[in-house]
Amino acid sequence: MLRPGRETHAAADADRLLQYFGSLRATLLAPRAEIFRAVQGDAELTDRLVTIRQAMGRALRQGIEDRPVIKHYADLKDYLRFAQGSEITEQMRILYLDTGNRLLREEVPAQGTIDECPVYVREIVRRGLELGAAGLILVHNHPSEQAEPSRADDGLTQQVVAAARCLGMRVLDHLIVTRAEVFSFRAEGLL
Repeated sequence: MLRPGRETHAAADADRLLQYFGSLRATLLAPRAEIFRAVQGDAELTDRLVTIRQAMGRALRQGIEDRPVIKHYADLKDYLRFAQGSEITEQMRILYLDTGNRLLREEVPAQGTIDECPVYVREIVRRGLELGAAGLILVHNHPSEQAEPSRADDGLTQQVVAAARCLGMRVLDHLIVTRAEVFSFRAEGLL
């Protein structure tokens, strides 16, 4: 699958990648440059692995499209862990929802550093108004692999909730994503 016409090398390629990254998931989530190093500069194999990753991401995203994301939280969590859980810097993702809690738009308005991400409450809410969103879900990752919210995470959540409420939007959840888990403010009674 990874090298059409060179099936005899596929097992050796797979072994090398699993030894380097430790798992198939880690292999597929690795940055392109790291994959390129692991396959010793084989650009074709690197491209194929990145293509497989993109296809998996699209397949997982289909599980949250055109249906109420609140009713399909397991699919949402799987998608977010894949899409964002392995990022090496913090990233804020906003899911804007319609009145039926279906996804209107998914956006990544902010990229940060290893332990913080600049977020502007007014921009999140302004964008929700532009899209005609009835609700939103905040999502960000913790590269530290510690999914518990910080004081800053809690403060941001409360600010967005207050601003959105004034404009007729609801914050349905704030999810903190790592490779292994997803922390839900809603499930923990923090919303």
